Amino acid sequence: MQVLMSETSSPGARIAAEALREAGHTVHTCHVADATGFRCTGMRGNPCPLETVSIDVAVDVRSAPLPIPRLDEDGVRCAVHRHVPLVVAGAVTTNPFGPWTTVECSVADVVEAAEAAMRPAPA
Repeated sequence: MQVLMSETSSPGARIAAEALREAGHTVHTCHVADATGFRCTGMRGNPCPLETVSIDVAVDVRSAPLPIPRLDEDGVRCAVHRHVPLVVAGAVTTNPFGPWTTVECSVADVVEAAEAAMRPAPA
């Protein structure tokens, strides 16, 4: 499975990305690590994963229950715009992506949630 994560630098996102990789999935990121300013990989001259890979699911790990998207969640908006299933993990009590979220879960359950988001809905 091809997984898109806006960022993998926060502690929870690092844990989720590693769990997804250990389960055999490929994790792509939207951001150039340790870059300053606007970190979008596509805007910094690199290929955007959404334009070069057939992404199966987007995973967003929220470290705080904020009611608005964080700057490092810009890739989530791009994925939702392209109708990619979305998994939101971590602090989901005020998930600003609620209407577009396929599955909410804890960071510990991110692999199962990402795999479930790919399954067709029961008829």
